[in-house]
Amino acid sequence: MVGATLFVIMLLLHVRSGFASFQFLVARTTAWNSPLGDRLALNIGCQAALAAYMVHSVVDFNMQLPLNALMMASIFAVLVNPGSPREEVFKHAPLDWIRIVMRWSIPVLGICFLIYELPMIRGELYAERSRVALRDGHAKESLELALAGLSKATDNPELYYDAGEAALELSMQAATKSNQVKLSSGAAHAFTLGLKLFPTDSRLAIKLAQALASSGDYSAANQTLNRAEQLDPSSSFVAAYRGLVEYSFGHLDEAELAFNRSLELGGEAVGISNPGLQLIEQRRLQMTDASHLERAYRITEPAKTEGPPLSTSPPLPEISENGLDLKKSQIPNNTPEH
Repeated sequence: MVGATLFVIMLLLHVRSGFASFQFLVARTTAWNSPLGDRLALNIGCQAALAAYMVHSVVDFNMQLPLNALMMASIFAVLVNPGSPREEVFKHAPLDWIRIVMRWSIPVLGICFLIYELPMIRGELYAERSRVALRDGHAKESLELALAGLSKATDNPELYYDAGEAALELSMQAATKSNQVKLSSGAAHAFTLGLKLFPTDSRLAIKLAQALASSGDYSAANQTLNRAEQLDPSSSFVAAYRGLVEYSFGHLDEAELAFNRSLELGGEAVGISNPGLQLIEQRRLQMTDASHLERAYRITEPAKTEGPPLSTSPPLPEISENGLDLKKSQIPNNTPEH
């Protein structure tokens, strides 16, 4: 309510200023019979842009994009200040020094922020390159870039997220069980370090749960999901990943409840929950068919019923106590490309 109230006040003040500036500029242009540069044109364009964006915001939300936010900030600035005060005539300006201080404070703050951000740029570059490589299906390259970034910047949680995500992807492609365990443990280690830097990031928490489940630690994965749910109770992704964890351990009923919960919450996690429900249905059909085959086998071949039981889920990897050293270890070379 506080945020909405402040936003409405800000919007009304800027719209009022824009209309007042428009009337002033039109009057000056008509009186002198010559336009005042591009000030009137900019005012009209910015008012049209603001009106279009207000209508568009009724059905969509794009202000989370930094470029859109910067553009709207520029539009609001033009509306609230149609031109330089030097173009106007002020008979009395006792508070002119305040205007000067405020004008110079903005570039000074910009320089301070730039100095503060310079050491972080290298880590951000590696994080972005690693993210793009993983998006394009190059998990091994993504992990290499993330590790290279961590060797230069250890205070960027995105690098730990990218490293863990790439290692987790490689663990699913691993040709041997030992590589799968090593990469899964490394992914869990990376997500854990990321959470130390950013304890309230639910993404890192749910990915850590997935890595722990891949390593075979159901208890730790479940506890991590509980933590993620506390961080973001209304997230459909938390419920969807809980379904994935339960499914990986063969808990079909619990997985079905989690996937249905995710669908109730809505959001983009529907791309995980719907396929998960389909996998559960397929697994149950396979279990039913296997049960019928085993029963028929016992009836027709009673002397051979002492064989190993049919497995309804793939064996889980053994838990490895050695995590992946994000700075010194090498990526296994026998993992196939994505």
